[in-house]
Amino acid sequence: NAYLFKASNKGATLLSIAAQKGQVEVIKELLQGLSISNEERKAYLYRADKYGETPLHCAAHYGHLEVIKELLQGLSHEERKDYLYMATNDGFTPLYSAACNGHLEVIKELLQGLSHKERVTLLHKTNNDKKTPLHIVASSGKVEIIEELLHGVSAEERVTYLHMVDNEGATP
Repeated sequence: NAYLFKASNKGATLLSIAAQKGQVEVIKELLQGLSISNEERKAYLYRADKYGETPLHCAAHYGHLEVIKELLQGLSHEERKDYLYMATNDGFTPLYSAACNGHLEVIKELLQGLSHKERVTLLHKTNNDKKTPLHIVASSGKVEIIEELLHGVSAEERVTYLHMVDNEGATP
């Protein structure tokens, strides 16, 4: 299994490259032999390149829903949450990457199964410029994504979320 952890000059593993390209069957094959040791599987899933991107970030960025489902399969609730909270060197979570690129179904999958508190915590995570996913989506005019991000968020929580200021002084 050592070949699985070999990486390109930029730190991308075979899993990251397959996730970026949407190669779900390749991902299934790569992960198949890792089911014996959950720690080994997690180490491979969570492995980030030199930019801090994991395979989940890659799949979310390009909107590969089936890849995301495969990457999250078999993870406990805590492991899934930890994976979703991982941020790149620029502070992008997989949710942020999906929101930036308008991938509604990916956003739904990423938020699925999170408690209300976990969902709100993830929504409040900012990148290095203090922008939340809502900052990005609000400027794109994608109402269905805004609705999904704010689904189940109370009026009080919305007010807090809508008043989050980025480094440029802008709110969503």
